[in-house]
Amino acid sequence: MNNNIQNVITQIKDELIPIIKTVVQDEIKTNIEDFMRQSELRAKELSLIERIIRVEEEIKALKEI
Repeated sequence: MNNNIQNVITQIKDELIPIIKTVVQDEIKTNIEDFMRQSELRAKELSLIERIIRVEEEIKALKEI
């Protein structure tokens, strides 16, 4: 009986491990894609803010002339 239980556990393990790996890989892939998308948006926002600051500084410099 103990051997039978071990066989069932081994069979369940052999069936579940590939499923779990697939789910985890899909989740990681999705999370990395989301992170990259958000990082790109933040980089664009930062670039725009830097441009605005440069333009404001140029306008201020032109007003002083």
